[in-house]
Amino acid sequence: MITIKHLTIFMEVARTQSMSRAAENLYMSQPTVSQKIKEIEDYYHISLFQRYSKSLGISAEGKLFLKHAEKILYDINQLNEEFLQKKANINLRVGTTLTIGNTLAPLIARKLETEYPDTKLTMCIENTESLERKLLDNSIDIAIVEGEIHNDLIVRQGIIPDRMVFVCSPGHPLARKRNVTLQDLCYQNFIFREKGSGTRANLEYFLSHNRIPYVIKWECSSWETIKQAVIANQGITLISIRLVEQDVYDKNLVILPIQENTLNRNFTLCYRQNKELTLDMEHFIHIAKSVHRCPLLIELEKKEHK
Repeated sequence: MITIKHLTIFMEVARTQSMSRAAENLYMSQPTVSQKIKEIEDYYHISLFQRYSKSLGISAEGKLFLKHAEKILYDINQLNEEFLQKKANINLRVGTTLTIGNTLAPLIARKLETEYPDTKLTMCIENTESLERKLLDNSIDIAIVEGEIHNDLIVRQGIIPDRMVFVCSPGHPLARKRNVTLQDLCYQNFIFREKGSGTRANLEYFLSHNRIPYVIKWECSSWETIKQAVIANQGITLISIRLVEQDVYDKNLVILPIQENTLNRNFTLCYRQNKELTLDMEHFIHIAKSVHRCPLLIELEKKEHK
């Protein structure tokens, strides 16, 4: 008999295209993951994946099975929400990525609960990939992310302006340059976020697109750790201007003036396509759109338009 566990494991293998990565993400052994996939294939007499030497490719039958698995897990979570989570008196489950969690999420939560005190809010702070999975299986109602969401079952709307900036320590050699070129970035030490982070994806794309060779000296999942590493002159990082605003004003960090590329972006509001927008979700969206002022970004934009 095929269980919810089978479907959850299958979806993670399909997402990662790797038994070992799925096992790691699900805190399971790889043989257990492989066995559960085989049980599904034996039960339905199908082949879910095409096995290659170092990777997996989902088969046509696997793609069809994935659509059914997503729907089944979504319906089960809807059922749990209706009969279990409402008993816990939780109205709204929100997810945000780390950058937003460190900057805007507390302001949004405070304003939401002040203006709508009947709303019972829970917050989940994880990377973009994790929040995408939680939206699909209905573990959260709505999210604001900084990375790319690829699944067509998720509605996406850019709502909050942001800018990515390269920063270094005041003691770094590039800190003294009035104009930093792409060539100046070659072979520099970089501080990276963990895999699955939207900011990491932005940095990797920027470096590869501009053919900039680099060294990953640090890899962290904490923005505070990353900032302290940069302040200690361990390397350069790409970071939301909102996370370094006070550090720049305090002269602990320097924004590198790279004129060739202005890395503007929007934080993206996301929710599942067929999910009914509740009044609490509408209140959250309204407040999220209103809480986004960043004085340092405004200053930079004014200088650029002079």
